[in-house]
Amino acid sequence: MPESVPIHVLLRNTVQEIAKILVFMLRGVLVSTTWLAILPYFAIWIWRLYFWFGETFAYKANGLDSPQGLSLRPPSTGNVTEDSFAQFLSRNVPQEYQWVR
Repeated sequence: MPESVPIHVLLRNTVQEIAKILVFMLRGVLVSTTWLAILPYFAIWIWRLYFWFGETFAYKANGLDSPQGLSLRPPSTGNVTEDSFAQFLSRNVPQEYQWVR
């Protein structure tokens, strides 16, 4: 048994431990990014797609043309009045189908 650890063995083991810690931290960043950013982003777009399909189907099933502004993009948040939904319906749906006043 040597009296002290050789320097090359000490450095090699130190580098290996640092590499293990770095890989563990990078794996944590990857998992966090996947669960907290990527999956919620795709989940939101899948829900938007479902609602878009449902709304389009509802218009087509009732014999109506889809409104021109019907898209998967989220609505803008600027200058929304209390009656904006009613205004949207009165602008895009024929009079006989207007049920919100």
